[in-house]
Amino acid sequence: MKDTFAWIFQTYAATAIAFACSFYGIWGLNGSHFEMVSICLFLAVYVAITLQKMIRDNQKEEKDTLIYRAVPWVGLAFSFIFTWRSLKSLPIDHWHFIQLVTSFLFVVSSVFVLSKTIRDQKEYEDHKS
Repeated sequence: MKDTFAWIFQTYAATAIAFACSFYGIWGLNGSHFEMVSICLFLAVYVAITLQKMIRDNQKEEKDTLIYRAVPWVGLAFSFIFTWRSLKSLPIDHWHFIQLVTSFLFVVSSVFVLSKTIRDQKEYEDHKS
């Protein structure tokens, strides 16, 4: 079944908003620890995409080895831990910390949904032709 235009638009829009909120929070750091937090964010995005692909590939039958299936989960856990530790070490107030954590989680969840939507579109096009 093909996803509707509204669903596709919503997933792209949510991902764009999530990244905008994250970059706004990171930009508000005024240059201090900018690189560290940015790297944590991009690591989490990469791991989220990898994890979603691994889950999707092994949905009907287990095609990958146990270690290959475990690595994305471990990577996601490490990215969350590194991000948490990075943000806790920053000299920022409580509200800025909460904004960064919330936008980080929003980015990870929207990347999962966007990745799934893109794969659904690809599978629909492959099945149709």
